[in-house]
Amino acid sequence: MNQEQKPSLAHRMLMIALFSVTIASVVLIAVQGWDYYTADRLDRPHLELHEAWKAGGVIGHGLGIIGSLLMLLLLLYIPRKNSRRLQNVGKLSHWLNVHIWMGITGPLLITFHSTFKFGGIVAVSYWSMVAVALSGVLGRYIYLQIPRTLSGQELSEQELDSLDSSLQNEMRSLPGMTDELVAEITRTMSGGRKGKSHGFGAVFSWIGQDLLRPIRVRALRSKIASETELASAHIRDMVSLARKRALLIRRRAFLNVARKTLHHWHVIHRPFALVMFIIMFVHIAVAVLFGYTWVW
Repeated sequence: MNQEQKPSLAHRMLMIALFSVTIASVVLIAVQGWDYYTADRLDRPHLELHEAWKAGGVIGHGLGIIGSLLMLLLLLYIPRKNSRRLQNVGKLSHWLNVHIWMGITGPLLITFHSTFKFGGIVAVSYWSMVAVALSGVLGRYIYLQIPRTLSGQELSEQELDSLDSSLQNEMRSLPGMTDELVAEITRTMSGGRKGKSHGFGAVFSWIGQDLLRPIRVRALRSKIASETELASAHIRDMVSLARKRALLIRRRAFLNVARKTLHHWHVIHRPFALVMFIIMFVHIAVAVLFGYTWVW
């Protein structure tokens, strides 16, 4: 039976390693180049760091190359998503996670490559890139609101019913649980309201609910502890099951809204990406043709 699953431990460790590399790299670059980046632009050419850290220097240009390569490699997600021949080449959710990592790390490195100078037509590409990166994070969040298998396929109504029944049965299997208490716990975890927002308004409502979830979790733990004889380990299991079911109920209720919002998100995301890549290629061509790169 297909159902929503968590990414494998190996993939989670991979993503932790990739983002750790990103954070470490950003910190290292910021520390090593601090004196250069914080200096006045007119004073930078007189610093010893200038030759290496300027946009056309060994370090500055290297950061631009690596950042640009990451931005190009993230495009591999598109044929993986749309080609039937590639459906079995890794899980789509794993590809999306790596796609997002590249979409975050690439712009960070390119920002250092620019030495924080944004002007002319390149500024259009840069801010388009920032818009693409930020909207990519939002798009990932909307994507997660649609129940899917790890292969990226949407769960059918029958699979959603089966998953919901399975979660309820697991909750009832814990000692002291009744149908009334299960329903009450689910309402507590979901905030006790359905919500009537649509489109991007619904997205901000979901984000608000998710930000308030830690408060509800603490309240739910106290409630279960006071009304049942469950051990702490069973309370932890119950909270985890209640969280999963509350999310499933919300996602089922707003499934059509999530689908439409994701469609509108693509309409916004793609033009920014197109502008970014066109100007980026022009920038690279000009840099090579006019010798603004140490490679030549």
